[in-house]
Amino acid sequence: MRPGEILGVIGPNGSGKTTLMACLLGLLRPEAGWARLGGHASGSLQGNTLVGYLPERLRFDPWMKGIDFVAFHHALAGLPEAERGGAVKAVLDDVGLDPQAWSRPIKGYSRGMLQRVGLAQALVGRPRILFLDEPTSGMDPEGALQARKRIQAFAAEGGAVIDRKSTRLNSSH
Repeated sequence: MRPGEILGVIGPNGSGKTTLMACLLGLLRPEAGWARLGGHASGSLQGNTLVGYLPERLRFDPWMKGIDFVAFHHALAGLPEAERGGAVKAVLDDVGLDPQAWSRPIKGYSRGMLQRVGLAQALVGRPRILFLDEPTSGMDPEGALQARKRIQAFAAEGGAVIDRKSTRLNSSH
């Protein structure tokens, strides 16, 4: 893939879309062959620094607040602490999470709100490659449109996107 491209991985249930993504992310090892991200072995520390990932099944610590969860991922990405507050607020705003929800525990979030905070954590580390596994699942139509626009903006800024099960990300269709 090249910077700025959006690749949709589409196929019937059970065809291996999620398995392919897991191999590219280094979460599973292929039985044969190999995968590389930005010239680095998939699953390597160097490869992982290039990646933002929104999984199909989100797992959160329910006691965490949305803003703290995203700030934690900002810290995990090794980004400067001095930038953390502004960067976290900016990405939460970008994905359309209501500011009143930022300081509430995640356990009270709707499915759409969880998708938004999941997308925020995937974007906060300044990835070059964004892996999305059904990124708009559970979102209302307005939230799904906003998420698609943010994903398109990520690609327009030079990021590459691999999106599982999205038939179209271009809102003009």
